[in-house]
Amino acid sequence: MHINRDKTERYIRGLVLHDFSELPTTELNEIEMHLDACDTCADVFHEEYRALQTLLRWNIRFDNALVIRDRIRRGIEAALVVCPDARRKQRLQRWLSALPAIPKALLKVCLLVPKTGRRLISQITLADADAAPAFAGAFRYEMIPETARGSPQSKLLPNLTKVMIQDSTELKTISLQEATGELTVEIEDYGQEEPEYCLLVPIEGQSEASVQTEGYSRTGGRFRYTFKGLPPGEYLLLFEPDAIPSPTSEVES
Repeated sequence: MHINRDKTERYIRGLVLHDFSELPTTELNEIEMHLDACDTCADVFHEEYRALQTLLRWNIRFDNALVIRDRIRRGIEAALVVCPDARRKQRLQRWLSALPAIPKALLKVCLLVPKTGRRLISQITLADADAAPAFAGAFRYEMIPETARGSPQSKLLPNLTKVMIQDSTELKTISLQEATGELTVEIEDYGQEEPEYCLLVPIEGQSEASVQTEGYSRTGGRFRYTFKGLPPGEYLLLFEPDAIPSPTSEVES
């Protein structure tokens, strides 16, 4: 018999926080003896621990990290339930099976979030600040001209609500409209049948994760997803792992 979910979470919490007070000594010894003998549970514990450590690197409180991990899973499971297409279900199932691993190339979206004093900011950043140097060539802000007060000359400044990410296959453009709470994700159309799916996860509050699969438009050489009416707050934006290749379509004669 494998270790149940409750004991798994209490043990992982103990590892992360360096505090096993939630577990009686006898129970702790039983878990560690089981892990020595059971490769399946050891693999599960390793992945759960690694996922939580990844979330914690993004300056997310430990209790929220647990919530976010579950929201990611529930968001994909909810999309599976309502998905009518077998091929899309297969892709979502693959994404679900990749959990609890969390992708490194993940974005943090801030919409009207309090910063210093009463100042509210809206910005899209890499979730993991430590990863910024590695993504220096692949992550960049749109540059816009701005004229300094009292000067006739303008200079280019980064637009913190519009970023471009270049991965191995395609260019993604993510833009945030502060006034309307609308987040748009544009993915380069290079002839693929469908774009990557994306998942938006609230960091705070009671809202659940929202998965975009078929709700996209395809115009001007781009696929376009839109998350509308977002309330102020912080979000994580994830993209589907490498998409499952689609069956080759027959060309009509």
